[in-house]
Amino acid sequence: MKQFLTRWYNISLPKREPDTTPEQRERTRYAQLTSSFLLLVFVLYLLVAPFMIFDSPRSPSSPPIAYGMLAFLLASFVLGRIGRQIASAICIIGYVFLVVIGPLVTNPLDPTLVPLLHTLVIAIILAGALMPPVAALIAGLCSALASVFITVVPILPRTPAYQQMLNQQLYTVSLVLPLSIQITVAVVTFVIMRNLIRAIRRADRAEEIAQLRQEIVKQTQVRANEQEQLAEGIAVIAQVHARIANGDMHARVPLNADNVLWQVAVPLNNLLNRLQGSKEKADQFDRMSIAIHQLQQQMELARLRGQAVQFPRTGTLLDAILMEYQRNTTSLPVRNYKQEM
Repeated sequence: MKQFLTRWYNISLPKREPDTTPEQRERTRYAQLTSSFLLLVFVLYLLVAPFMIFDSPRSPSSPPIAYGMLAFLLASFVLGRIGRQIASAICIIGYVFLVVIGPLVTNPLDPTLVPLLHTLVIAIILAGALMPPVAALIAGLCSALASVFITVVPILPRTPAYQQMLNQQLYTVSLVLPLSIQITVAVVTFVIMRNLIRAIRRADRAEEIAQLRQEIVKQTQVRANEQEQLAEGIAVIAQVHARIANGDMHARVPLNADNVLWQVAVPLNNLLNRLQGSKEKADQFDRMSIAIHQLQQQMELARLRGQAVQFPRTGTLLDAILMEYQRNTTSLPVRNYKQEM
C-alpha cells in the first residue's frame, strides 16, 4: 500500500527537493493528505458514475451532476500537480457540496431528502483536515447558509409533504437539526485540528532541535579534528623550516590533501623547490667564480714561465670549453685539479 501511495504521489504531486524545514514538511503533509483524499473520492466516483450517467431515467439531473463532479476531480488533480494544494482541496470540498446540494436543488424538496444536509459535515471535516483549521469554520458557515437557502427560501420546488411540514412550522428536523450538527462539527473540527497542528509543530521543532544538537556535536568534532590537524601541520612545517635553515634543501612538507594546511603546503613546497634550484645555481656560480680565479692565476704563471697552459678540471660548466680549447691548442694531457690542490 505504501508503494502504491508513493507512486500516486509521484503522479499527482510536483517534484520537490527534500524537506529541510518544519514549514516544508507541513506543506508536504497537506499536499499528500489532499492527494490521498482525491484518490479515495475518485475511486468512489468511479463506482457511482456509471449509474448516474447511464442508469438514471427518473433523475434527469444526475448526468450533469456526474459531469460536474468529474470536472471538480480533474481540476483538483491538475491544481495539485502544479503545486496549488489549497485550490486542490477547495475543489474536493466543492465536489462534496455538489454531491449533496445538487440533488436537493434539482429535485422537488421532500422530507426524505432533508437528511442529506447532515452529510455536509463531510465537507466541513475535509476543510479542516486539508486546509488551515479556520477553513472548517468557513465551510461550516457555507453549509449553514446553504441549508437555510434550501429549506426556508421559497424559490426551489417543494413536494406537498414538505410544504405541509413547513406550514406546521416543523423546523426542528428541516433546519435546526442540520444547522446544529454543522455548527457543532465545524467548531469541534476547528479546535481539534488547531491543537493537532500545534502538537505536530511542537514535534517538528523538537525534532529540528535534536537535529541541530547532533549537527553541533558533529561540527564540534570536525573543528576538534581540524584544530588537531592544524597543530600537527604547524609542527611539521616548523620541522621543515628548521631542516631548511640547517642546510637540508631536500626537506618538504609531507601533508596530504585531507589536511587543513594542504593549501599552504602546496605553495610552500613549490617555493622550496625554487629555493633549492636557486641554491644549486648559486653554488654552481660560486664554483665557477673560484675556478675562473684559479685558471687566471695558472695562466699568469704559465705566461711568466713561458710554458703552455694546462687547464685542470674544475667540476663546472667550464670544463667542456676548457677541454675543447685544450684540444685545439695543445696535445698535452689534462691534469687532475684535485691532485694539484
